[in-house]
Amino acid sequence: MDANKKINLYLAGLTMMTFAAFVATTAGSLAWYAYSTRARLSYRGVSVSKTFQLQIGIVDDDNYIDDDEMSQYKLSRENRDSHSIVWATAGSGFTSGAINSYLEDTNYATNLVSPITSRSMESDGDLSLYRAPAFGVPSTSDLAVLDHYVLIPFVFRVVDSSNQFVKNQDLWVTDAFAHTSGEMNVDKAVRVYFEGETNSFLLNPSSDETSSDARETVMGGLLDLNGDGYYDYNPSTMEEIIYGEYEGELTYSEPITADSAFENVNGVDHSQYIHTSSSGVELATTFFAKHKAGVKKANYQNLTYKVGKYETLSTVRPDVDASQYFSNGKPVGKTSNDTNALVYLNVTIFVEGWDHVVIDQSAGHRFTLGITYEINRV
Repeated sequence: MDANKKINLYLAGLTMMTFAAFVATTAGSLAWYAYSTRARLSYRGVSVSKTFQLQIGIVDDDNYIDDDEMSQYKLSRENRDSHSIVWATAGSGFTSGAINSYLEDTNYATNLVSPITSRSMESDGDLSLYRAPAFGVPSTSDLAVLDHYVLIPFVFRVVDSSNQFVKNQDLWVTDAFAHTSGEMNVDKAVRVYFEGETNSFLLNPSSDETSSDARETVMGGLLDLNGDGYYDYNPSTMEEIIYGEYEGELTYSEPITADSAFENVNGVDHSQYIHTSSSGVELATTFFAKHKAGVKKANYQNLTYKVGKYETLSTVRPDVDASQYFSNGKPVGKTSNDTNALVYLNVTIFVEGWDHVVIDQSAGHRFTLGITYEINRV
């Protein structure tokens, strides 16, 4: 068996030459529920094999991509496997314009994605996306609106030099990155969920952790959602609010007699996510604030917060032997054992609002996301 790597697909959030003005729609804190990361999505395929090409398509049963767009973006449509599939030219991929046209028609996000949450889940569990918490409301089961995230039903196939489709070929994610414009780290909150027929998993493309305990996002805590510099509390009971998901009995202290100093109750990384003024004074963020005088502090130390697990490149990449042959890892799919030889892969891209980087100071920053897919060549 002749091994070959490097049939790649590149997914990038590129800086747009012109942007619609970023408008804050909510007074107070922009973080979590009113902050958006600008992103433009474009896709291109690169084949470095002279005999094989990776071709990408979109399942478009409702004909969101019309004839004019098909002609403009040099796409083709065919019916296969009981689906209407729009194909990019093998090896060249979709342009950003084609992808954005599809997303606009389906009401998913195009150049703006807003923080939402997967809530607690296993890395290979089913994905549901939920709205960010609202000020004063400890938890919500409301699903996220479509224009807060991206979901695209991709389909892949491998085309040989005779224009035949290659069966039973595993498809791996072998590289991924997320970068942010400026000095902020909002790329660390980007999550990509791959939903395939053989494997599904949530990937954090900015992490290279291998330990299970390190590959998680805490899905609960005290927050300052109204931007007043204090952890939120219920004005009727004067008790602090624990947002999100937790286990254990929630109890409270007696009312404190004076404002506290800043307390890092959420374990925020000081070196990256706690901000200071030009004079070096620490500033409040959504996850880092003070306790207010007259309020009963939540005894959060008695609680166990639930977590959302994720995979990293270190846990999904295949092993590569001396002849560059792939094995193990977590393939995202396999071309089917029939004449169509297709791989269906739903890809969801979102910003996890419980990640500590999602704060006011990162509002309006753009991120670039890149993903490389590879196969073995028979």
